[in-house]
Amino acid sequence: MSRFQYKTLNVDLQKETRSLLIELSKPNQKLCSKTIFELESILSWATSKIEISSILLTSNTPHFSLGWDPEEISCLDNNELAELLLRVQALTYGMLFLPQTVVVDLKNGVSGVASELVIGADIKIMATDGKVCFNHLKQGFTPSSGGIGFLPYFVPHGIYRNWILSGSPVEYSQLMSCGFVHQVYSDNTKKSTTQNILNGINMQAPMARMQAKRAMLEGVMAQLDKGIEIEKKISLASLISHDWKEFVLTKMENVKANFHSAQEAIHCIRQGQGGENN
Repeated sequence: MSRFQYKTLNVDLQKETRSLLIELSKPNQKLCSKTIFELESILSWATSKIEISSILLTSNTPHFSLGWDPEEISCLDNNELAELLLRVQALTYGMLFLPQTVVVDLKNGVSGVASELVIGADIKIMATDGKVCFNHLKQGFTPSSGGIGFLPYFVPHGIYRNWILSGSPVEYSQLMSCGFVHQVYSDNTKKSTTQNILNGINMQAPMARMQAKRAMLEGVMAQLDKGIEIEKKISLASLISHDWKEFVLTKMENVKANFHSAQEAIHCIRQGQGGENN
């Protein structure tokens, strides 16, 4: 029996590579508050475990994750959802400062808020037919868990704007060319690709590895901290129109969302409406 007991995660240690393996285990490929809580718990535990060389974050489903579980967040109000988004932001930010090198396997892809969560990983790998989709705007959300505050410091600004404002799936060729993804694999090379990366990390001098990771952050920490503050401001304001809830409810009913017009949304923001309604 594993020493780690979680409801939505499978967690284990790989002695050969000194790796902590974290696997999302929700069958519907969706994130929920329980998953966020358990990720907070295991990553907090890992903070002091400098004897661990790497963390592999993956899932037991074809995609790493397709974003929020609509059934759960449909029951939240604006403040509760804003708090959840900021917790994801803290996870994304926190991964950058872990003493381990964080590797995430995007598998066949990632979308929604999960595409922001993986920004914090140091190394990203994925299947050759995988795609990343920052489709927040189509869901009534403004990215506020790293998509606005962190992403532009890891990929060229013009590319990041295209990804956010188009909401279109991004294929591996562009993801690799801009440095967002390190390596891709086929079904036949998936295991060897992952093991080679973990083995390579474990062969590095621990102190040199940790210092290099820290040093690379020094030049952008001020910008990242500013990004956090920007996202905190927009995380609640962008929810006031309740377009996010319109999307979630219509998604559950498999019909098209009817978002507020720009004029209606501005009126909601000015009046401070939304809060506990709906």
